[in-house]
Amino acid sequence: MKRILTVLLAGGLMAGCGGDSTGPGGGGGGGGSNVLVLLSGNGQAAGTDGEVAASLVVRVQTQNGDPVSSVAVTWAITGSAGPGAQLVSPQGSSAADGQASTGLRLGSTPGAYEVTASISGGDTVRFDATAQLRVASALALVSGDGQAGTVNQALANPFVVRIDDQFGDPLEGAPVNFEISKGFGGSPSLSETIDASGPSGQASTTLTLGDKNGTYGARALSGTDTINFSATASGGAFDLIGVTGLSPDPVTEGAVLTVDGTGFSTTPAQNQVSFDGIPGTVQTASATQLTVLVPNFTALDQCLPRRDVAIQVASGPDSAAVQSAEVIPSGTPLSLSAGEDSVFIGPGQVDCIQLPPSLIGEEYELVASPVPSGGFVSLQLQVNGRQPLGSPSIAPPPTTITLTGGGASQSLSPSPGLLAPQYALDTRLRELERGLRGQIRRASAGTAFSLQSAMVPSVGDTVTFQNSCFSSSGPITAVARSVSNNAAVFEDTVASGAYTTAEYDSIAANFDNVIFPTDTSYFGVPGDIDSNGRIILLLTAFVNSLSPSYNVGVVAGFFCPLDIGSGNNAEMFYLTVPDPGGTLNNGVGPPGVLTKAYARRIIDGTVAHELQHMINAQIGGGAVSDVWINEGLSHLAEEVVGHATLGFT
Repeated sequence: MKRILTVLLAGGLMAGCGGDSTGPGGGGGGGGSNVLVLLSGNGQAAGTDGEVAASLVVRVQTQNGDPVSSVAVTWAITGSAGPGAQLVSPQGSSAADGQASTGLRLGSTPGAYEVTASISGGDTVRFDATAQLRVASALALVSGDGQAGTVNQALANPFVVRIDDQFGDPLEGAPVNFEISKGFGGSPSLSETIDASGPSGQASTTLTLGDKNGTYGARALSGTDTINFSATASGGAFDLIGVTGLSPDPVTEGAVLTVDGTGFSTTPAQNQVSFDGIPGTVQTASATQLTVLVPNFTALDQCLPRRDVAIQVASGPDSAAVQSAEVIPSGTPLSLSAGEDSVFIGPGQVDCIQLPPSLIGEEYELVASPVPSGGFVSLQLQVNGRQPLGSPSIAPPPTTITLTGGGASQSLSPSPGLLAPQYALDTRLRELERGLRGQIRRASAGTAFSLQSAMVPSVGDTVTFQNSCFSSSGPITAVARSVSNNAAVFEDTVASGAYTTAEYDSIAANFDNVIFPTDTSYFGVPGDIDSNGRIILLLTAFVNSLSPSYNVGVVAGFFCPLDIGSGNNAEMFYLTVPDPGGTLNNGVGPPGVLTKAYARRIIDGTVAHELQHMINAQIGGGAVSDVWINEGLSHLAEEVVGHATLGFT
């Protein structure tokens, strides 16, 4: 319920009680007593016995918000977690802007602290602060690095570091340790061991140089932080270890590298030379020269390109500055002309393939297929050379291709994974094809295409085809939708209207103009046992039924070897049709949908793939009987047709 308060003022407005409302500092503004406002500094944290970073600031003002000067402000620590807390430089009264401030140093005990500010009349504000236990946070170099001196003499200045806490303040009593890190062969030493930092947070030590010329090193350690110092000694009769040259550069894996320098042990086994962390074999040694056998990375199962390698030379506990040389792989690069191919079988051949230096834009294709009885292996493919003509001098990173699984019934995991059922079906049909090698017809001699009586189909013809490789599923009735120079495209009556006439004409034209000439130029010309001069492309809902679920995997199509044996006696393929309603597959699992765009996109690659199988089956009664090579060639067919589609020769 809304309540309304009405105030009736008799005799007009009244002046404020007490007459003049101007504050004691002349701030004026009218309207009653002064108030105290907290401006900044609340909620800070600092280390124990440390001062908070920002002052605690208040402002004295009138009720209307005007600043009031010369008002006494009283500061007090009203709550403390421990002893030692104190206010720093308090300001006793407000300044011209009405502000007053103080600093705060926290006590020696972690916890919460409270400060109040108040003015006459009882207006009070409260500040809270937290003291945290100080811990070492960062180690910083103060001075002493990079000095030079005489052998066996102490340096003129110490090595100095500082330890700061988490608030950036110097920390007293933090543990620090110094140790020699370089130049052990000259027997350098450090002054007294430092156990903890002093009041300024600093710790120091002095290095006495060793008896050999060269660079010495020491380091300071605190927790996980390290600061490194170096100093150079001269005036001695001998030198610490150092490298002045490497030859030859570049050097081949397994060859001998000569290392020139100083300070080497004359005993080969007391010197160490590593290449990207892999030790080489020191064969001979003098004080100024080593001969080293470079590791054979390829033999160590590391397939690496031609590259710069970090070379670390050491003698006993001393090591020289890291050097670099170019290392050439030991294997002979595989050189292929454009269009040439090479086949590798088994782990002994494919564990490392090196390609020669290539020009920008040169392209290689790797087709990997499973050997039915051999399982799978891991292989690495490397370019054995640098990019030319001013390109970055770094070598390309290793590329590892891993094939997983194995056994006669498994195939490569496809990309995308939706094609897994397709690969499984292809493997079954190629195994069937191997058993039919003696029954497959290539030439027109023999049984003609009885369904057409050796006549070229016409658009609108209705034909019933055997489902040769799946006879239990019954025949397929289809209508010719497009006939071109090399193709006769039929549509299953179950899938009537899958594509428009223009789309069917496009499928036929692409077969004529790209797929057929490209595949036949690579793999040979198929036969014509039905004497119609055409390849039949049968788009049928039966192929859709072979997909377990469009969301799980899609069968795009297949070539049945029985069709050029005792089936339809015709060169033909079976291809999937669009299924936007998800009603044509076999209904195992969520059906999903097969859009027209996706179905159309996979037709050309599928036809290119299956045409190679058909050609291979007919030439010589099956030129390639190994399933894995047959599949590899069909994947190559997809690639070369793809290149031709893009206009590449």
